Amino acid sequence: MNDALYINLGDIVATIFLLGVPAILFFVFYRAFKLDKKKASERLELEKENAGMLQKRIDELNERLVVVEKKLKEVE
Repeated sequence: MNDALYINLGDIVATIFLLGVPAILFFVFYRAFKLDKKKASERLELEKENAGMLQKRIDELNERLVVVEKKLKEVE
């Protein structure tokens, strides 16, 4: 029998398993990380928008407070 042509099926299965499983795990973790990064970016944009709206409301309330303080000083 020619040893050069003899192929061990167990070696092939072990090689596929040892190379395939880590590759699949890497791909799954990479996709999960990429998706999480996208969601984090979207959340950051929403937080920035929300912070801007809150700052605008604070400025409006501050202006109203100044007007009320002026009216109180006039009454005194």
